[in-house]
Amino acid sequence: MHIGKSYRLSEFLIWTRRSTLVLEAKATSTGVPTINFLPYQHSTSHFEFLNKNKIELCLPSSRTTKFKKITDRLVCLILTVYICIAITTNMSSPKERILETASGLFHQQGYNSTGINQIISEAAVAKASFYSHFKSKDDLCIAFLSARHEYWFYELNTFCSKSTGTKQRLLAAFDFIIYMNEKEDFRGCSFLNILSEISQDQASILSLIQAHKKDLRKFFKNEDISESLSDHIYLLFESSIIESQLFKSNELVYKSKEIVDSLI
Repeated sequence: MHIGKSYRLSEFLIWTRRSTLVLEAKATSTGVPTINFLPYQHSTSHFEFLNKNKIELCLPSSRTTKFKKITDRLVCLILTVYICIAITTNMSSPKERILETASGLFHQQGYNSTGINQIISEAAVAKASFYSHFKSKDDLCIAFLSARHEYWFYELNTFCSKSTGTKQRLLAAFDFIIYMNEKEDFRGCSFLNILSEISQDQASILSLIQAHKKDLRKFFKNEDISESLSDHIYLLFESSIIESQLFKSNELVYKSKEIVDSLI
């Protein structure tokens, strides 16, 4: 067996000439997970989750440069069970993988340039599994935007709740744009990104985008300021997202924040 190659669980045997390997659980369209053996440097002997699908396996160093096979059946059994548990408890469901994959692809290459077959392939799900969750690409888009709406507003409210007082919360909203730009590499607004690609016939997607923007406008109206001022801040907020995405810079976000500071 070779480092970097995938093996099914039924083929599971550990070979190593390093003290450490990373075992990476990979989903397949058939539902049978595979294990990748990846080189990874570490000095101690332990098991550790690197992320939801990866486990660091540290073994005592071998003095020989030849491959060393772990022949102790009990050790192999323990490792196999451990990895099986990790796979079943940490790997995302097919629906989650579809949504995660679609989110990344819509951002990287656009909605219209992303095909269903590519999503199915990169999410490692069967075509039947895809269509059991989503009847069409538009249905997937609606699910994606709905999930994005919930995630984005949760993050916004959580971020701004750390500030007390109307002025501080409103200023924090612009700090939230900076935080998201740094976190998502100036992804911009997923809703406006999709809006630029849909047609007039895709009314269900349009209504979801409009609902998201209405909720954002309400977010500012809920503060103890006049309606005209809340709309002014809302428009500054929207333009800050667009301009920062366009220029890959937070400069105008900071300027908008200074304007809001002077208005309140």
